[in-house]
Amino acid sequence: MGGQIFHFSPDFLNLLVDTIPKLCKSKKDVLIFFESAGVSKKDLADVSEKVDKDTNSINKYEIARTVLVAIESDRYSTLPVSANQLLRVMELKQLAKKLGFSRIKPENKQHVVLETFHREGVR
Repeated sequence: MGGQIFHFSPDFLNLLVDTIPKLCKSKKDVLIFFESAGVSKKDLADVSEKVDKDTNSINKYEIARTVLVAIESDRYSTLPVSANQLLRVMELKQLAKKLGFSRIKPENKQHVVLETFHREGVR
């Protein structure tokens, strides 16, 4: 695999494949999600064409996996900055959840606040 760039681990890839379709109501919305994350229309053309020709030929999870695996295999060269930022935010949210934080909220433009809510009587 010499020279191949890996943007995320296999576990994180699977998490994205399971999560992105749940955030999107339709197959077109999954495509819009990736386009808004910085994946070009040209790079989404194959999957988009498949959806346009026969919407039943592919499901939302297959769309997400196809695009993410293509990104992972470096088909699209380097990940766009906006897509990279989106991935980092998702990684931060997953890490915060594992550490017991219940909320991440922006503060000003350069900081985030991690909150955890304690139940009454628990110390």
